[in-house]
Amino acid sequence: MSAISCTDYVESLRKYLGVPWVHQGRTKFGLDCIGLLLVAARDLGMEVYDDPTYSLNPDHTRFLSLLRSNLYEIPIATRGLGDIMLYVERGFTPLHVAVVSRLAPREMVIHCPSRRKVCEVTCTPSHIRMVFRLKGWTDDGS
Repeated sequence: MSAISCTDYVESLRKYLGVPWVHQGRTKFGLDCIGLLLVAARDLGMEVYDDPTYSLNPDHTRFLSLLRSNLYEIPIATRGLGDIMLYVERGFTPLHVAVVSRLAPREMVIHCPSRRKVCEVTCTPSHIRMVFRLKGWTDDGS
């Protein structure tokens, strides 16, 4: 398999815009935030680990473990197109992910917010707690 670019990944995510949120969803009929990341990567031929046995209120440590099985952490300030942000959606514990889909003129993210649909919205930097990059792709300079 050839290397996957960050642009490829973002375009794969965009195919799911409008798909409804479904807890542990992994299909075009329903996704959750982790499911969105996984199906977009699989669509590009990437092998990614999945453990869909989490509850509606996932354990933060287990959530981080799942992220780290497919990703490596990078400094928040160096985030770029296609990078995956551990995000605070509700409350204070970061248990949500969003992907950088555009950097300029305004940073945008693609994500699947709880009980809504996959969407592309303006990034909220104050919600970012950690940033990760997928293993096995190339930076295409976007």
